[in-house]
This record gives sequence, structure tokens and C-alpha cells, in this order.
Amino acid sequence: MEEKYNAFGEPISSQNSLKQPDTLFQKIFNILSILLLAFILLYPAIKWNQLPDRIISHWGFSGQADGWSGKSSVLFTPVITLILYIPITIIIHCPSVWNMPGKITERNKRWAYRNIKNMLVILKFLIMTNFAYLTWCSIQQKNLGAFYMILDLILIFGSMAFFIRRSTRCPAAEAEEGIPRDREPF
Repeated sequence: MEEKYNAFGEPISSQNSLKQPDTLFQKIFNILSILLLAFILLYPAIKWNQLPDRIISHWGFSGQADGWSGKSSVLFTPVITLILYIPITIIIHCPSVWNMPGKITERNKRWAYRNIKNMLVILKFLIMTNFAYLTWCSIQQKNLGAFYMILDLILIFGSMAFFIRRSTRCPAAEAEEGIPRDREPF
């Protein structure tokens, strides 16, 4: 029987070997992301009758409100959140499509894929946290705060930099069954 290959030239039969069960760390952050998603979807519905006719729909870099819209604009955030949440969740479960930094070998592949999966789970959580806070501030008619944008960018890009840098530092010589004992990625 002829072996089939995906778009990246990897044998399809080896793709299943990349899938790993979620770690406790990943399960916790996935549950937190689901709870935040539920808040983003339900909070506008719960507060709908109490919303003023015009609500904050945009904040400047300083965190001060600088744009207002009709109260139906509060529905925009849950829609955008779902548009982001669903593909990220699907991508987390399809490791064969990830572009992995560093050299991936049989010895380090489990560790490297778990590390990048951790990064994606954390990014999904940070995005959900961001949209939950935006939803709350919009409905409560609050400014974001002076350091919101800077903190948000540091958390998102800092976590990406941490995990990408970490994935390039897993020496294959230390790997035993793909996971170095002293550097297991959560």
C-alpha cells in the first residue's frame, strides 16, 4: 500500500503520533478559556436591558474611550471572539500543520510539540481574557486603564517569545522519549 503525505510532506500515518493527551496545565487553561468564552457570550445578553442606547465601542492607546456606538455593537465582541476561538481550538488539535521552530527529531518531537501546544493554549487564554475585559469595560462604560494596551502586548508577544525561544533550546541529546526530565514543558 502506498503511503499518503499531507501538504507539508509528512506521512499521514505519522500525524497521529504527534497528538498527545492534554496535560493538567493545558486542561486548566482550556477550562478557563471556556469559562471566559461563556462570560463573553452570556454577559451582554444578561445586561442587554440595562444597557444605555450608546456604549463605548473603541478605546485609544491610552485606554480612554474615544468611540461610541449603539448598544447592538456589544454583540460584535462575542462574534469576533467565536471567530478567533474556534480556529485556534482546531489548530491546537492539528499539530501536523504547525510551523515548528528549531530542528525537530524523533527524540525531541514530543517535547517540542507539547511546548508549542502550551503556547497555543496560553495564547487562546490571553485572547479570551482580553475580549472578556473588553466586553466588561464596554458594558460597564469603563475606560481600559492607562497600561492596558502595553500590558496586553507584553503578555501576548512575551508569551510567544518565551515558548518559541524555549522550543529552540531543547537539546536532542538530553531528550529521553522526547521529553527531557529536567525541562518538561508543563
